[in-house]
Amino acid sequence: MECITAIATIVMAMATIAMAVFTYYLWCSTEKLWKETKNSIQLGREEFIAAHPPKLRIHNIDFKESCVMDTKSQITFDIVNIGGNTAHVIERNITFAKLNPLPNTPPYSSNYPDLSRSISLERGRGSGECLPVDDEIIMNHIRGLRMMGKVDESDCYLFGYIDYYDDFNFSGRSAFCRRYNVKTRRFTKVEDEHYEYNSY
Repeated sequence: MECITAIATIVMAMATIAMAVFTYYLWCSTEKLWKETKNSIQLGREEFIAAHPPKLRIHNIDFKESCVMDTKSQITFDIVNIGGNTAHVIERNITFAKLNPLPNTPPYSSNYPDLSRSISLERGRGSGECLPVDDEIIMNHIRGLRMMGKVDESDCYLFGYIDYYDDFNFSGRSAFCRRYNVKTRRFTKVEDEHYEYNSY
């Protein structure tokens, strides 16, 4: 009887050891599978980001002309990310100026407020921006054109660029140029590769 009990104890111990070894190898296998799955997910994410970079556009431009003394006119607009991934904006250089004709090299200035304010725009997200217009020469020029009915002779442009980088630190620039139409009080796109382009 004691012999049978001893054999049963040994068999039980061996079964416990076998189960422990099996559980250990199962855990190792599961851990390895999880790491490979995690790496595959990360690789897929990186491939998606590389194939769908961020892309910035200027939308909803509105020129709010002020008729009140000591109150500046302003141009409001949205910077919108229409690309596939997050854009981290590091610089915005935006100018409203009278140009006749458009020079080959855009005369960018640094008069845009909060140039150093960094923003992150996820896919489909936008940021509202505002450019004060305190140049009375430009404002008088626009008012004069309107009064004289020369609505198609405006040579005032809103132009600039936006610098950004993505989640992999690849940098890009979106440059734009819009001509102000005095009659419609809207901005129209200028097809000029010196002013309108996307580099990434």
